[in-house]
Amino acid sequence: MVDANDRVREPEPIELPESLEGEKREGLLEEPYFIQLDRGKQSNKSSFENSRRNARVERIKRIQELRKSKVVVYYSLDTLSLKDAEILFDLLQSVGKRNKLDLFLLSPGGFSDPAFKMAILCRDFADENFGVIIPHYAKSAATLLCLGSDELVMGAASEIGPVDPRIQIRDEYGRNVNVSATSVEDALKVIEEYTKDDPIKSLKYMPLVERINLNTLGEYRRALSSSKQYAEKLLKTGKLLKSPNKFKVIAKKLATDYYSHGYPITYEAAKSDLKFNVTLADDQLWKAIWQLHKLYDAMIMDSRDDKSMITTIFEAEEFIVAITKPRTATEQQSEKRND
Repeated sequence: MVDANDRVREPEPIELPESLEGEKREGLLEEPYFIQLDRGKQSNKSSFENSRRNARVERIKRIQELRKSKVVVYYSLDTLSLKDAEILFDLLQSVGKRNKLDLFLLSPGGFSDPAFKMAILCRDFADENFGVIIPHYAKSAATLLCLGSDELVMGAASEIGPVDPRIQIRDEYGRNVNVSATSVEDALKVIEEYTKDDPIKSLKYMPLVERINLNTLGEYRRALSSSKQYAEKLLKTGKLLKSPNKFKVIAKKLATDYYSHGYPITYEAAKSDLKFNVTLADDQLWKAIWQLHKLYDAMIMDSRDDKSMITTIFEAEEFIVAITKPRTATEQQSEKRND
């Protein structure tokens, strides 16, 4: 039995080695490295974007210095649309009229009506010369936009293309697909060629002919006529065509004479075959053009995530407008396959 006056001895604490205790504390507090990297990226995002913006403006200024012009950028991976024409108009109003205006253009094309309007707008804001600088490609409706200029500035990687219109038809599975308008008439010509010497054989092709929608044929005619009309009108407006009496010939050639809608018309072809006023960029100018192109390409790629990405950029020395669009499931699947 313990006497009340006796003190109860408390147990002595067992101290852990300092190294083990330190490792335990550090392990509990340390974040996974990828979280640290992501936090650093987010905190530096603003300064990174500012540095890229400064790099682009530096190239824009360099091009302006070498060209003695005002440069406005329309750089898009998306379909050229009426909304693009509206944004460009706002941009041009902010820039104001200039003696020489250069449009830095990259586009896969889109709708003819807004492309025509964009060409007219640029002409209205250029007192003496409206030039189009093509770093890589300006195809289809974007080529139509080019036809309203006074000069194309191109390099080894630059190309324009045919302006044959695209129309939407329904395929045998009920899906809406875009095809070249000339392909509809080509199909009819093939059937006619196969059956002209044998009327009985034509009966075999009747089911195919019956599947061609009359509205599609009408749309084809209107689209083709509209494309030629726009091309001819724009060529008359500017000084791009060196042979003034060839408006109709060149318009028809661009609308109907190329078998592939994506046919690349390079500097040499634009100059010799089409007789366009084309300037081949020298080494200094092309370096600035190509670097600016790669900066926009990097901007778009850096913006891409699982949900959205930048698709269109309007920029000048004074400001920038970047348009972001949702990414479709098809685009994401395609990217995974490519990776």
